[in-house]
Amino acid sequence: MSLYHEQDFDSTQQQFIINYLNSIWNNVRKKNINSIFFNIEAEEFEEGFPRYIKEFKDECLILEEEIDNNYNPPYQPFLKFIAEYLQDYSPLEIEKYIEETDIYQLHKPLFIDFFNSKQAQRKEEIILEEFKYEQQQMLRSIIKLLIKLTEEQGPVLIVIKNLEQSSASTLNIIQHIIKKDYQVQLMFLVSFDKRYRVLMSGGRKKKWDQFIKTVERENMIINLNQQEELKQGLSNEEEENLVGEELIELGSHCFSFLALDEAKKYLEEVYNYYQQQNLNLDSDNYIKLLNKLGDTYNYLNEDNNALLIYQALADYLKTKNRSKELATAYRKSAVVHFKKYNLETAEDLIDKSLKLAQNDGTEQQLFLIYFLICLIQERKKEYSPKQWQELYNKTVSLGKKLELYNTLACFYTHFHYIYYIEVVEQNNQEAMKNLQELVDENKNAKDNNNRLMEDTYYKEVLRIAQDYDNQYRLAAAYQLKAVIYGGKGDKEQVLKYYKKSEKIKEELDIKRELAYIYNGLGHHYFTCENYEQAYDYHNQALQCLREVKDYHEIAVTCLNQGLNLYFAGEHQLSIIYLTELLEILRVLQLEILMYQSQGKLYSLLGINYLKIGNFAKAEECMLKLKFEGVDKSSGDILEPFFVELFTALYYKSRGDYQLAKKYFSKALVLLNNINYDVEYIYPHFYYEYGLMYKKIDQPKRAEKVLKLGLEYCEKLDYNFYKKLILQQLGIEKEIDEFYFEEVKFDFDWIAESAELEETLNKFHNQMSRVKFLNRVQDMLVKIEEKEELINKIMKLIEYNFLAEYSNLFLKEDGEWENYFASEQKFVQKIEVEKLIAKMTAAGEEKLVDGRKDNCEIKDLVGDFNTLIFIPLKIKDEIIACLFCFTVSGDLELTVDDLQILSILGQQLANALEKIAKDVELKEAYEELQDSYSKVLKLSKTDFLTGLYNRFELIKKLNQEKSRIERYQNYDPNYYSVMYIDLDNFKYYNDHFGHDIGDLVLCKFAELLEHGTRDVDFVSRFGGDEFVVALPETKAVCSYNVAKRIQSRLVEVEQFKVDIEEKLGEEINIAPEKRLTCSIGIAENDPDNHLSNDQLLKRADQVLYTAKEEGKNQIKIWMN
Repeated sequence: MSLYHEQDFDSTQQQFIINYLNSIWNNVRKKNINSIFFNIEAEEFEEGFPRYIKEFKDECLILEEEIDNNYNPPYQPFLKFIAEYLQDYSPLEIEKYIEETDIYQLHKPLFIDFFNSKQAQRKEEIILEEFKYEQQQMLRSIIKLLIKLTEEQGPVLIVIKNLEQSSASTLNIIQHIIKKDYQVQLMFLVSFDKRYRVLMSGGRKKKWDQFIKTVERENMIINLNQQEELKQGLSNEEEENLVGEELIELGSHCFSFLALDEAKKYLEEVYNYYQQQNLNLDSDNYIKLLNKLGDTYNYLNEDNNALLIYQALADYLKTKNRSKELATAYRKSAVVHFKKYNLETAEDLIDKSLKLAQNDGTEQQLFLIYFLICLIQERKKEYSPKQWQELYNKTVSLGKKLELYNTLACFYTHFHYIYYIEVVEQNNQEAMKNLQELVDENKNAKDNNNRLMEDTYYKEVLRIAQDYDNQYRLAAAYQLKAVIYGGKGDKEQVLKYYKKSEKIKEELDIKRELAYIYNGLGHHYFTCENYEQAYDYHNQALQCLREVKDYHEIAVTCLNQGLNLYFAGEHQLSIIYLTELLEILRVLQLEILMYQSQGKLYSLLGINYLKIGNFAKAEECMLKLKFEGVDKSSGDILEPFFVELFTALYYKSRGDYQLAKKYFSKALVLLNNINYDVEYIYPHFYYEYGLMYKKIDQPKRAEKVLKLGLEYCEKLDYNFYKKLILQQLGIEKEIDEFYFEEVKFDFDWIAESAELEETLNKFHNQMSRVKFLNRVQDMLVKIEEKEELINKIMKLIEYNFLAEYSNLFLKEDGEWENYFASEQKFVQKIEVEKLIAKMTAAGEEKLVDGRKDNCEIKDLVGDFNTLIFIPLKIKDEIIACLFCFTVSGDLELTVDDLQILSILGQQLANALEKIAKDVELKEAYEELQDSYSKVLKLSKTDFLTGLYNRFELIKKLNQEKSRIERYQNYDPNYYSVMYIDLDNFKYYNDHFGHDIGDLVLCKFAELLEHGTRDVDFVSRFGGDEFVVALPETKAVCSYNVAKRIQSRLVEVEQFKVDIEEKLGEEINIAPEKRLTCSIGIAENDPDNHLSNDQLLKRADQVLYTAKEEGKNQIKIWMN
């Protein structure tokens, strides 16, 4: 919404603005922060704003900044203003100033370094799960510094010019200020030119649009921009680019202050520049670049990019023998694999990291390595109680020694320690007496020795969270306490602490964390037999998880919901969630669920199918269980019980009651042996057990078993199962039914989103491969020495593929020579001559899976995961052999890798034969790209004109329809189509022949493409009919486009010159036979509710009217 907008900017309007700003300023004096945004050209604002503030400029401190650079530091200009204010302070005064400011504890060292003109350093690594919270706190910290400035200087007016040039972090802090109600004498006067949006793209454009919507919603914009279009050439393209060390420093600075959008932009620019130019940075800067770029990708959850960068970093560090840094590179790669649930690879990498760190690392490195080992073992469950105890105490001891308290608090609140307590309690009760107490010596807590371990850890976390004012960790501590009470069965305390955690997390509004607490509350209400409340909470969790695209947690939540609904007797609804969970596992190829198992999933699904009488589906679930078995490493303590329960009910359904009784007994034994609060299961179990005895006509046994269930109902205050059991005992007749709302979660979105991400990953991978082949080509052209060429090509393979070992053998004088080996120790294990003989027998490239039992070359190579073999041939003669191996965990090479390396192998073979044939190699490569492009283009375009075909048009229209429906409350939310038919085309076709008809169609297609925008979608619909889709365009605006097309057709004389050139003679066409076009236009928006078929039909109808009224007409469908 605009506060003021007219065509002429006169003195009356100026006075209106002055009066308005004075009113705002009076509000600021009362400590109400305010912001005003001028949509205005930079020159006009520069000229006008002194007049706007003339009445109050002398009573405030004015801080003014013009943003005019592509390379802005984070939060420009706010940190700059504060730094300038503190520039005359001594280091001690700066430290005191920061300590007196209510900013986030972990950020204080960063600000102290920055304001002392030092490189900002933090003592503790950013914890991955706290990243979003830290970003929130960074914004809050900077605003607190601004507030302190106003407290010391009085009212402050901040003037920012050219906001459209700013970075994401600047927009973030302004949006944060707008949304929060800060009590401070601070006013923002900001100018921007909204028209610059046309120069933006991608994430920056999306961020800018979000920002504009925010300020428009708050009615903070004064529109004074009178020009509708951006002046030609008005951009910053002529600015000099930064490269090298300076840009790495800027990117690292942005990373330190959590401005990752800028960090990614700057660091990628350096990385791509040096990769494309085939230049080298000095070692220290190159290592710093890879570290920071990998970390940026990691925190942005761009995991595949992070892995490639960390792999390149590790390979480089190996060549430099920098083992300490290599240990960190391995650990960081392990973290990414851990996030992706590649536990075997994560474990292999962390083992490598630990080995290096123990020899040449720091204690802080060891602490972080131990932490990650604990997290991995939390999921794998392979450590013995003694190993757990030693590792846990060692980690805690190191963390305390290094005073890494925030990381320690995170360590304490992870659930792995609870399982550690369980295994210790189960295997050695005396060990509990020897566990190290966490005592804060400064608080004289000598009475701690008699407290339970979990209470000690909880209070320690609480103390750290409060000392650091870490609300995120405080919420985690409350959630941990709820889980601890859950294990003890104290439901009152469980709810109390879950609710305390929920309150904090809702204030923080971090969706992933909200989902965790909603799932926790859902489980709590499930154990309280409040299945409806549990259902609502699990669905709330799913909605939060959709926003963050946490597919793994979505899968876990679906399993929780399926269990909840099964206990509620809602078997059809339970099946919906469980089958959707199976689809998620299939699409995402997930095999591991945290603390859950596929055994429990198939058991629950099978039982539900039995309950609804679908025995065929239940049989499928049973076969699945028998085929895959029970996963004892899942950490799911209930999986064996549910497997036995399903088996019992399965045999009951088949009438084999002896086996059913056997498995009911086994299930009960397992349930009794679970050292955790699972009393909520007993009422249901005894109910099912009792039903079986009733089925086989043993009423006394049935009554006995059912009464055991009734005792648990009384103890747990269960009403639903109590009535169910009483009904079976003949006492209760009516059972209250639950009410569950229909499933509102869009499960289809998961598969679509996952497939889209997979498509994007393939696209990014393809782009990376193109860049890789470009670099190969560059080397083949520039490098003339064989040894140098081989060495650089092989290094390039190491940096771009997840190959742990690579080798190139070259045939010289009939003997195979080892020209390159990434690691000689690995080559020494290989029986080279036999391996090459085996692999070259077929003469083709090959991808070999060494994990298969029938792998024929294991004896020659040893254990490995995958191997790629590429023969380098010249005229069918193999002159060299390229091998790439993976051996660790889940690391594997793919068919895509094979295809790219096969291309490289052929190019390298040609270069080794004669490097001078670089032109032929380039042509071969371009032909490959051209073939790929042609195949892709043929599937989407019309063969004759090259325009998009009807199929692609329908896809585009469907996308537009989805867009306006999704953003129906935002402008622009409409689009239109032009249906175009060539008048008199048949005359040209019949009179001059089909070749001329084809020429006319092609030329008209070119005319359409030149006469429309890049965002418009031009297609050939069939014959001489064309359709143009115009996004974000009203029908009345499309009319102007249509008029230009008709005018342009006249300007080119209906392609007369082209036709004469084709025929080789002059032509004369009567005016009534000349080529024109009739155009029908229709528009769609959310109010119309039109399908795209209806939209095209309307456009076609008005096109018909245009032709009926004399051709060369334009008609718009009017409601």
